[in-house]
Amino acid sequence: MYINKLEFLKSQSQYIVFNFCVFYGDAFKLLQAQYQNLKILRLFNCHIFDTCEFKLLKNLEELKIKNTQIQKLLGNAESLIDEASNGKIMTTVKILASIIIGGIPKELPSAPSSLRIVTAEVDFASQFEINSSDQTIILSIIGAIPACIFIDNESVFCFEWIYKFLHSVSQIQFTHQYSPIVLSIAKFRDACPDRPSLLTQNLLYELKMIAERNNLIVTRLERKGLFQSEIQMKLKDITSRQIVLQLDERKERYLFEINGIAYTLIPSVQVSLGVRKCRKIFIKSKGHPLRPKTIESQGSISHASQQQYINTWYLFSERLLHLRRGGSNIPCCPKIGAKQTLSASTTQV
Repeated sequence: MYINKLEFLKSQSQYIVFNFCVFYGDAFKLLQAQYQNLKILRLFNCHIFDTCEFKLLKNLEELKIKNTQIQKLLGNAESLIDEASNGKIMTTVKILASIIIGGIPKELPSAPSSLRIVTAEVDFASQFEINSSDQTIILSIIGAIPACIFIDNESVFCFEWIYKFLHSVSQIQFTHQYSPIVLSIAKFRDACPDRPSLLTQNLLYELKMIAERNNLIVTRLERKGLFQSEIQMKLKDITSRQIVLQLDERKERYLFEINGIAYTLIPSVQVSLGVRKCRKIFIKSKGHPLRPKTIESQGSISHASQQQYINTWYLFSERLLHLRRGGSNIPCCPKIGAKQTLSASTTQV
């Protein structure tokens, strides 16, 4: 009686969270059979072995994967995790696509999936660094979800990868109407190999130039608060879904490098700032002890001077926040060149 009631409850369940679980063999086949009405699936801190067989969860509408690792099956079943622990990698794009569609098909999807929302920590480097024959299919599957957020803090992205991703998704016609894909990253590096790096070059111009060489168009560069920036892009000559890169300078080992120049913060406009107004820049605000105050422009300075100011401002902010939390050693106000202004705003391209 109790077994029958448990089976009935499983068949009616629409939401399930797996935390610190291991998936191997036909685990997803059992999941499909026992939770036929499952709509929301969460995989937190799990291990998925590369030998796992995937089955389509037909009614699934929302999927979230966090801190879930892919491991290779070594040895017998009694020593699964111990023997595989040295080969940990985050969820690969291929595994994510397999969970979404129940395995990798030989052709592009012809109809939308039941999934409406996907949020996943994914390792993109494992997919882009190899030229597999099914790469277009795999990338198109994960990019064919109406609302998708992907997080990858380890891979070093470039415009070529972004182009491959968007071009693969563009092969599926019904994705063109979807909102932009959100890709949250910590590392980005790209350059024009046939021209020297110039410290005085405008960053937005450099981004647009390198993007166009990769058949992309930068449509928006915007700062979000003190530490976050967004870069929105689309394919140059093809109607397709767009993508938004989210960069957070607070992430460990953060890197944003264009033409050999590593930027601490991404400036959204040309800036200049006066010494006599320097102490008025930092103002109190709810939720954010420090925030840049907009001052009317009184001239312009080189991009190198702009970056020098922003780096100094960032360091000053961190030290002052430390002081407010009970630290010591009050920092001096940064000294900036004459008659300069700061304006933090959105740049539309």
